[in-house]
Amino acid sequence: LGDGTVALILDVAGLGASADLATVKAAVDRSKAKRASELNDQDAQSYLILQNAPGEFFALPLGVVSRIERIPTSAIRNVGGRRALTQRSTILALVAIEDVARVTPRPPSSHAFAIICRAFGRELGVLAGTIEDIVNGAAPIDGSTHVQTGILGSTVIDNTVVLLLDLFGMVAHAIPEYRTMPTKAQPFAHMAVLVVEDSPFFRKQLAGYLGELGVDTVLAENGEQGLAALENAPDRFALVITDVEMPVMDGLELTRRIRNNPKTNRLPVLA
Repeated sequence: LGDGTVALILDVAGLGASADLATVKAAVDRSKAKRASELNDQDAQSYLILQNAPGEFFALPLGVVSRIERIPTSAIRNVGGRRALTQRSTILALVAIEDVARVTPRPPSSHAFAIICRAFGRELGVLAGTIEDIVNGAAPIDGSTHVQTGILGSTVIDNTVVLLLDLFGMVAHAIPEYRTMPTKAQPFAHMAVLVVEDSPFFRKQLAGYLGELGVDTVLAENGEQGLAALENAPDRFALVITDVEMPVMDGLELTRRIRNNPKTNRLPVLA
């Protein structure tokens, strides 16, 4: 939990299934089948689903979430035009979705949820009204209809439109000083990571992760573009991160070409 204590999480559906309750067992079987189907999709990703205002759903990639804390709204301080929470003599910056994007504001409530994440080397909290679920999303991502500051795009999960939050974009807009803070020394001086990914959403997400670490990135939309970048500067790159399924040239063929070229055959590749 947020205060460091450990709590066990009851698996209510599992308890019902072990008691051989037919209705619960059928629901568990359907859930397992759905999860297996999602995991078979190459571009499936785990999301934390939240509501800010009733009927408006948002998602954060689970990989950026450190923990979730339920906090009294009376503990949220508004100082200097920014929100913050004081915890154990430390100040945790808070970013509300409505402060960055054109969305319905969170309604008044005695409690809120702070989704604790890391961005630009700092820990901060994203405010949410309610936490709904953790799901595996495999539907295509729309990178144009709902895009704005703080929103990378949208997708459909369980027949509901869900807006995908851009954590790094939100922080850069709400607390620009975090972005300009000096970063750690790069592990590979004067070198870059080549990111080959056909999805604009995942490409931007990976670039954000690497940028937080102070790593330069070169982006390519398919294996053919990635291969061209390598051929133009084979000594520039320390690592290649590639999707597997892509148009024009997929990640497997790109890796074969990298391995067959004496100038790049020792370059690490992460698929």
